[in-house]
Amino acid sequence: MIALWVAACSLLSWCSSLSGVQGIGVNYGMMGSNLPSPDKVVALYKANNITDVRIFHPDTNVLEALRGSGLGVVLGTLNSDLAPLASDASYANMFDAILDAVYAAVEKAGGGESLELVVSETGWPSGGGGYGASVENAAAYINNLVRHVGRGTPRRPGKAVETYIFAMFNENQKPEGVEQYFGMFQPDMSQVYPVDFSASS
Repeated sequence: MIALWVAACSLLSWCSSLSGVQGIGVNYGMMGSNLPSPDKVVALYKANNITDVRIFHPDTNVLEALRGSGLGVVLGTLNSDLAPLASDASYANMFDAILDAVYAAVEKAGGGESLELVVSETGWPSGGGGYGASVENAAAYINNLVRHVGRGTPRRPGKAVETYIFAMFNENQKPEGVEQYFGMFQPDMSQVYPVDFSASS
């Protein structure tokens, strides 16, 4: 997975804050046949005080739903797209257009020096609880994580640690196994377990 990300800035003309990411976000996977529409997902993020979203590939409908949302966005691309990005001008032009628009939005807002662009290789987080981890343990872990990252570290107290939780929804089109059930929400937007994201601020 290659992640292209811009701190605290929604894509295109959607930049609303240059003060730095709030520290806690949630991955928005789309491998489900029964997931809500992107506009409903964006509203769900906002209703739950989630300030940042990570998407794994550019999706036109999702990007449009994020327009003007004020959410910070991490945009990635899949390994399978790397060869087309390198060889197909239309793929590369799409990312160039997105990044150019991000820079333009930041310059217009007057916070250009605070723009951070990172290209990094990332992988899936590994679980410590194995297949038997219960919903109750997941709720306790995620809520404690949210509270912790908002406070920073001993060396950087008060500086939120940028963290993305895996994942927003249970996704029925993932391979069978536990990854189908890593979501904090069901596809009907009901909670699997409650998380207090206001505790990170």
